[in-house]
Formats: sequence, structure tokens, C-alpha cells
Amino acid sequence: MRVLLTFVLLFPILTEAAESTSLSELMTTWLNLESQRGKLITDWSERKQLLENRISLLDRETEVLKEMLNKASDDVSDVDERRQALTAEQQKLEQQQTLMRGAVDRAIIQLQTLSARIPPPLVQDWQKGLEQLNREELSLSEKLEKILSLSKSAEQFERRVAVHRDVMELPAEDQTLRNVQVTQIYLGLSQGWYVNSTGDRFGYGYATANGWQWQHMTEKNQNTGDIDVDAKQLLRILAMIENPTQAEYLTLPVSINKE
Repeated sequence: MRVLLTFVLLFPILTEAAESTSLSELMTTWLNLESQRGKLITDWSERKQLLENRISLLDRETEVLKEMLNKASDDVSDVDERRQALTAEQQKLEQQQTLMRGAVDRAIIQLQTLSARIPPPLVQDWQKGLEQLNREELSLSEKLEKILSLSKSAEQFERRVAVHRDVMELPAEDQTLRNVQVTQIYLGLSQGWYVNSTGDRFGYGYATANGWQWQHMTEKNQNTGDIDVDAKQLLRILAMIENPTQAEYLTLPVSINKE
């Protein structure tokens, strides 16, 4: 009975102790759970901020890429427009070059035709210039430059009275040709005269389609030609050209070329 009574008295104490132990374990478990929950919330908050930052960076990169694509598209459009403009300009230049080449070819033909009529002082330079124009390796600009040079020389010769000293083969009384030192006077490209220092050999010349033609005169036949040439008058003209301070009005006989 004493043992039983003792157990009966101890049972509530044991029960209370067991309940206390179970409650402590539950509290420990709850606290652990709350701690893990708090840690999860903290970790998620940190990861959420990191993910939001990454999303923000990705959005910014996306905007930058869009801007770059738009700019690249604009650049491509500008390049296409520039390419089209350059192509049109190149075609225009090629057309102009074709027209220029045709004009140069026509000018060369005209110079070749004119070369037969130029005065003797220009013959050598013109022959050399025309030979250069016929060279295939000569560029278009070089041909144009040579054409302008020849045209300019002819224009300058046309606008002035030119004096040229030369040795001419003139017929003597025995019908043989002899070299005679003469002074030639040219009035433009179509008229010319010559006279030697003594005035006994003189003549006049003019341009024809077959080349420059000289009509030789002497004191014996000075009135038998197409025009009346006076050697003394030619010598006076030369003296006046060499000494312009003694200038005076003089006349020269001119041959009218029906060609």
C-alpha cells in the first residue's frame, strides 16, 4: 500500500515533467523554424534586390542595343543614299568624259586640217604637238592640254605682226635653187611677206588647203604677180617694227584667197 501510494503521489509530478519536456522541444522546434523562416526571408530579400538590379541592367542594355540598332539602321540608310549619290555622280562623270573624248577627237581633226594652212614658223611645233596627240597612252587631260596649247599659239600668232628670220630656197636666174637669208613678215595666220637684206629678193605668201604657198619676186618681175609687192616698202616696215618710235602708216599688198 505504501508503494502504491508513493506511485500515486509521483504520477502527477512525472506527468508534469513529461509535458514540460515536450513543450520545451516544441518551443525549440518553433524557434528553429522561425529562425530558418527569417533567414529565408532575408536571403530572398537579398536575392530579390540582386535580381531586380540585374533586371534593371538588362533593361538598360536592351535600350542601348535598340538605340545602337536604330543608329546602325540610320547609318546603313545614309550609306545607301551616299552610295546611290556616288553612283549617279560616277555615271554623270562617265557621260561627261564620253562627251569630252568626242570633243577632243573632233578638235584633233580640226587641228590636223588647220595644220596644212599654218605659217612656216608654227609648222615644227604643230607637227610635234600633233604627233603627241596621236599617242594612245596620252590621257584625256593631257590631250586637252596639248590642244589648248596649240590653239593658243595659233591665236597669239593671229593677233600680231610676227617677224621671223629664216633661210629659204629661192630660184636663181639660172633656175637653180639657192639658200637665201631672208626676213619674213606675217600678218596673222593667212598673209606673209619676205625680203632679203639687199631688197633684191622678196615675195609674198598665203595659206591654202594644200599648205603655205610662196610667190617669189625679183626686181625684174615684181609687177607680174597677183599683187604688186614693193621690196623697199617691206624694208621700211621692218625698220619700223625694229624701231617703233619712228612708226608711220604704211600699206601692204594683200592676196585675197578665194578658198
